[in-house]
Amino acid sequence: LHNSKLCWDNVYNDSHWSQALGNEISAPSDWILKFELGQNPKTSTFSGNLGVSVTNGIDPSTSAYTGMSCTGITDTGNYEIKFDLPNATSSFTIEKGGVSYNTATLGSYDPDSTGFLTTDPSGQKKIRFYNADAPSNPLSAGLSGITLINQTTILEGATIGSWNFDGFEQTLDDYITWIDSASGGFGKMQFTDCPSIDPTPGIVPALITANQFLDKPINRYESYEISYAYKMESKSGTVGEGELLIYYYNSAGYGFRLGNIGDQTPPDGTINTLNNGVKVVTAIVNIGDSLASDEFDSQGVEALRNTFVIRRDNTDVSTSIVTGWINGISMKRAYVQELNEMGDLIYPETTVTFSEDVNGWVSFKSFVPESGLSLSKKYFTLKDAKLYQHYSNNNIDYNNFYGNFYPSTIRAVLNEDSSLIKTFNTINYEGSQAHVTNPNANRDLNGNPIITINNAIAWSENYTDGGGVQYYPDVDGWKVTEIKTDMDAGSLKDFVKKEGKWFGYIKGKNLNNGLDTSRFSVQGIGFATNITNTGGTGTGTY
Repeated sequence: LHNSKLCWDNVYNDSHWSQALGNEISAPSDWILKFELGQNPKTSTFSGNLGVSVTNGIDPSTSAYTGMSCTGITDTGNYEIKFDLPNATSSFTIEKGGVSYNTATLGSYDPDSTGFLTTDPSGQKKIRFYNADAPSNPLSAGLSGITLINQTTILEGATIGSWNFDGFEQTLDDYITWIDSASGGFGKMQFTDCPSIDPTPGIVPALITANQFLDKPINRYESYEISYAYKMESKSGTVGEGELLIYYYNSAGYGFRLGNIGDQTPPDGTINTLNNGVKVVTAIVNIGDSLASDEFDSQGVEALRNTFVIRRDNTDVSTSIVTGWINGISMKRAYVQELNEMGDLIYPETTVTFSEDVNGWVSFKSFVPESGLSLSKKYFTLKDAKLYQHYSNNNIDYNNFYGNFYPSTIRAVLNEDSSLIKTFNTINYEGSQAHVTNPNANRDLNGNPIITINNAIAWSENYTDGGGVQYYPDVDGWKVTEIKTDMDAGSLKDFVKKEGKWFGYIKGKNLNNGLDTSRFSVQGIGFATNITNTGGTGTGTY
């Protein structure tokens, strides 16, 4: 690999680059393979015959692979190969620079011609580039921009029945309407003087959107091709204004955001402008490039989940409305090959923690070190050949790792059965000093401060104010300010440190002037202020 290109340097043998594609390649569907073939960047030379194959699994009836193969690619340029799987050779086409490339030979996958044995399982479900003239002629070339796109449409945007228009009363306003094509082609979604939120008095504020629920699983780190056409003009053909925004987030909050769809700033992606001023945009997005929480922070309204959304882009401050149309919207699965120096696919790096107590991986870290070790009960990591100490008392830059800040987040994991009421007994965390309440704030029935081994630190550190009166401040640290649901309320004044971790039991708290003793699972019993003997014999003081 050199200059982010897969390279062949005057290679005679069947040296090849290959990448596993996963089970998705097994499903029958249409595909498009795109790549750029150029000179070897080290030698500035190009020669030879490039071959490429895309295979799925073995056909049980023939015990052979099914798939596509192409040889005879002998020129530099941008290529696009269209084919379907498992084996419909009549639909294969290849273009270079948008023009049919007749030099190449397309066909069904032949394992013998590419050096694979028919029964070799290592050749299944792969994309493979190789020297098609091996061993007689050398190949010198550089390959980049590899994208494999599944033509199965995840989102259908060509008809009005595919979309929901929300956030305004459609019988009163035409902020978003659908205009069918007079020629029978794609209809278009028209935005007319459309604000972000309906200004009509008495209407509950909600973002005005065109949206479509997607019931297919869309996972983090997957890539998709988003394409659409747009023009900022009104229904009457006059010039429009403003900008549009497209976003999608899955149920976990990972997704993408495409803004600046208008005339102010070019939108992300490849843009082609047609003669009538219509712009056609194609963009490759990665699930996880944007988070649903970012959308909430920037707009003040929680983003829709599992939903493809189009609305006015609030970041365009030149106008408070948008007028224009968008059509031809599609979303397709894309396999973008990003390779490291070893030719392996690049996945996002993640640091995970293994626990010998549970014999499993228990947590994820924000930082990615080169190496780590424990020495004299201290934890060190290496990054860029520099040594870093963690959990240092002298380190006041919390949440900073190797010069980068990572915000703290807590993800609550609840019972997946929504019909059950969740109950909690304790709260615990692993981290720095917890808040400690001074014993003066916690007294027994006789009014005496309750001093324990856990709060003594706040009792021992006493100070004298300007009038000579001693006082005992709380110890600052992590604390729980409120525990409340629509059914219960609890409190947790302090955490207790045990073996390097902090634990706290939820105590009872009056809710609606009463404490429901049947709900001690969340309330906790707290401290009894009065106990009355309601039956039995005998006397005594409680």
